[in-house]
Formats: sequence, C-alpha cells, structure tokens
Amino acid sequence: MTILIDNNDCIYGNRSYPISQVIRKQVIFSLNQRLANDLDACYPSLINIPNDVRLDNNGFIYLSLPHALIQRISTHVCHASGSLELYKDLYDPLLGSDRIFEKNYRRSLLFATKSYLLVELLASKKIVEAIRGIDSTGNIRLGYVDIWQDGLNPVMHSKESETRLFHRDGAISSLDGKTVKRLLKLFILLHDTYPCHGPFQYVMGSNISSVRRDEKLVEQISRIPGRYSISSVLSYYGSSNLFSFTGSLGSAVLCDTGNGLHRGLMQKKGFLRTLIAAYYEIL
Repeated sequence: MTILIDNNDCIYGNRSYPISQVIRKQVIFSLNQRLANDLDACYPSLINIPNDVRLDNNGFIYLSLPHALIQRISTHVCHASGSLELYKDLYDPLLGSDRIFEKNYRRSLLFATKSYLLVELLASKKIVEAIRGIDSTGNIRLGYVDIWQDGLNPVMHSKESETRLFHRDGAISSLDGKTVKRLLKLFILLHDTYPCHGPFQYVMGSNISSVRRDEKLVEQISRIPGRYSISSVLSYYGSSNLFSFTGSLGSAVLCDTGNGLHRGLMQKKGFLRTLIAAYYEIL
C-alpha cells in the first residue's frame, strides 16, 4: 500500500472561512507527506491484520488513539469556542426554512488548535492498521479534516436536514480525477458525549453489499436524492442495529461511510457537539 501526497484543499464544497482552509491544507499535505516518508519504517508489521482491527462486519471500529494529544486539542478548542460569538461563522447562512441541503447548524473550529498536533494524531498506527484491514493493496490518503461544532442554530433544532438524515457518502472523485474506491471517516470526541449532544449514528451491517442489494424497502425521502426516511431504515434494519457514538473525551471510531448508512442526530437545545472529522480515501 502506498500513501499518496496531495496538496489540494479537499473541502468537498463545504463553506469554511479562510483560516480553516489554510490549516486544512497544511494538515492534509503534512500528514500525507509524513506517511509517505515513514510508512515502511513505522509500519513494517501490518501485513497480517489482526481480526480486532477489521471493520467490515459492522462497518465501524473503535480505535485507541493518543489521549494526551486529544486532550491538548480539546483544551485549545474549548478555549476558542468560549471566546466566540455563539452563531459566528456558521457553514451556511440561514436562507429560509425551505432549504434542505444546508449546514447552518455547524461551524468549523479548525483554527483553534495547532496543525502539527492534528498531524501527529491522525498519523496513528491504529488508523493505518484499520484501513489496511479493509484494503491491503490500495493507495490511501487523507482527503479532508475539520473540527466540527454542531447545534448552534436554534432554528435547526426543529427539523432534520442534510447530514441529519440517513445517507451514504457514495462514490466520489478526488480533485485530481482519481476514483475513490472507499471513503472512511474518523470521528474523535473532544468532550464527553451523551445522547443530548446529538451523536453520530451508524446502521450496523448496512455496509455489506449483499444486504444493500435487498434494500428496496428503504424508502428515499421525496425531493432529497440519497437521503432515506428514518422510519423505513429502522423498519428494515431494526433499532438494535443502530449504533450511536457516545462516549468520553478521546473516544474514536473509524467508519465505512461510503457504503454504510449514517447520520448525525439533532442536538437538544442548549447542547453542542464538538469532534474531529477526518476522511481517509482508498484509491
């Protein structure tokens, strides 16, 4: 497996203010360069991947990452968040209640921490192990990173839209034209997270191709291609297969969101959810 170096600013169309774009570019380039240079020296024993780092069955796996690094990042982010106006720098402006594809419940706090801390964290051996457990031959790279804070806009507590509806990320193309075979998302909690914080949810087993082929009963929501009704997803898969990512500060999960159904729950009023989101591409 080769790690590809990419100096593109892969933000997949999400709006973000310039400082976060600059930091994102720095982290993506530095991390991919480091992995490309250090892969053989740092990860020589990843040929036979142990079963406990495979995520194909359920579609996700917990990872144990360096807690001291996460704690430092969390401290920076909490300090910055407390000094900002509550609704400053939302991803999208509020353009009316009829908008579906909007994320005006979210802002980026990527500017709040040091890029080298993110590079150190996201180059963890555990992450490479888990990715190689899926594909031991493809090229991998980091395509996107951000620190999301959700739950900011009180208007958005009354309806489910955009990433708060079940969906798959599907096949995408990188900015240099290469086809992405698999898209994996890493989420790292920056505070203790409970149901009131609106955790990430994943439908276990929905990543398995044979299961997806029989999904005809899972009904798409009218007018919203690729978004599925919550009632039909739960009816087909059952509530017992719904995984909610709650846990303590530093908890991390790597998910096959390209194939598996997932969403983010709405936050309860008065609660915010802050986490690191990183996208790893298998090419």
